[in-house]
Amino acid sequence: MNKQQFEAITAWQTETFPQATAFSKAAHLEQEVQEVREATETGDPSIRLEIADCFLLLAGIANK
Repeated sequence: MNKQQFEAITAWQTETFPQATAFSKAAHLEQEVQEVREATETGDPSIRLEIADCFLLLAGIANK
């Protein structure tokens, strides 16, 4: 991810979820990681979306 992408993602998050904190994002990340685990175990193709969710949450946490 380059700087412009990071800024676009985090700006969207701030606008969409203005009350979110690093802690709340980390709690949400835990849920998403569990979904990645489940998708891995079952071979669910949605794993790509779950990994993307984790990636976006990590960017949000880093920004906070």
